[in-house]
Amino acid sequence: GWGDVQVELKDGRVVVGEFTCLDSAGNLLLHNSIERSGGGVSGAQLVERPFGLVLVPRAWQMSCKVDLSPEEELEMLSM
Repeated sequence: GWGDVQVELKDGRVVVGEFTCLDSAGNLLLHNSIERSGGGVSGAQLVERPFGLVLVPRAWQMSCKVDLSPEEELEMLSM
């Protein structure tokens, strides 16, 4: 599979998990995911909560980042 996907939500939370599926509407399905909230500029305590399998609706997504290993980057470039 591909690397971990980090999705920032409109309410400031971040969901990080293994990419599983992207549907035609842009909704993401992530496996073994966690939710991160707090921390950052607000100074609130960083809290991590296990989510497991989660659907992240396109409407909630602010940004999306994929962390790939060097091997995965080469594999993607050769497609």
